[in-house]
Amino acid sequence: MENSKPPKRIVFEYTGEIRRGCPGEYWMGTNGLLYPICYEKTEREWPIYKVTEMEK
Repeated sequence: MENSKPPKRIVFEYTGEIRRGCPGEYWMGTNGLLYPICYEKTEREWPIYKVTEMEK
């Protein structure tokens, strides 16, 4: 198995939406960290972010 390096830089952009989100998007927690959405969030709405640039 080949070892792949993580990207050097990932740029996120706020979509301007606060909603439940879809897989492939990211949400920002109250601690300021971004988390990937792995399933449809059902209970709470979050500020939604998308990856706009990934430098390898």
